[in-house]
Amino acid sequence: TERRRLAMFENTGILLAWMIEGSIREDEYVENLALILAGCPRPANPSETSRVLNHFYDVQRGGRGLTSPLGQLGFPAPDWALGRQGRETNQYSLPDAREYQYQSLTASTRDARDKLTARFFRTLGHVLHIVEDMAQPQHTRNDPHAGCASALDPVVGGHSWYEEYVEDRT
Repeated sequence: TERRRLAMFENTGILLAWMIEGSIREDEYVENLALILAGCPRPANPSETSRVLNHFYDVQRGGRGLTSPLGQLGFPAPDWALGRQGRETNQYSLPDAREYQYQSLTASTRDARDKLTARFFRTLGHVLHIVEDMAQPQHTRNDPHAGCASALDPVVGGHSWYEEYVEDRT
C-alpha cells in the first residue's frame, strides 16, 4: 500500500508492519461527495466499506453499535471484530485471522504461505484496532466524531479532542 494511504507509514514487510497497516486501514470509509462538500475530510484511504461505522459499542444501551436518528449505522464492535455480523463486507475478523493462519501453514507454495502470513498479521491489526476503539470514550457512548467542522456536526459529530490528544502523543 502506498505510504500516503497509510498516513505516511511505510510497510517494510515485517510482521509488525503488517499489523500496523491493518490497524491503520481499519479506519477506512467510503468517500461521500455530499459530506466532502459539507466540509468533512476526504478519506486518506477510500474503501468500498465504511469500516469506521463498526467501531462503536454502546454498553449502556444494550451493547448496540453506532446509531443515529436515522437508525443503526453499524454493527456493534465486538460483533464486527469476532465475525458475528458483517462477514459479507469484513474479511478481517478474528475467524478470518484463524483461517489465514491455518492457510499460511498449509498452502502448497512458499509465495502463497508468505502472502497468507502477511494477511494473517494484517487481520490481527484490524482486530486490535477494534479492541483499542472499545476503550475510547466516544466509541462507548455512541458519540459520532467525524470532525467535519461544519453545520453537519450535530449529525456526524464534531472534532474529537480525545483522539487528537492521543494522536499527538503517539
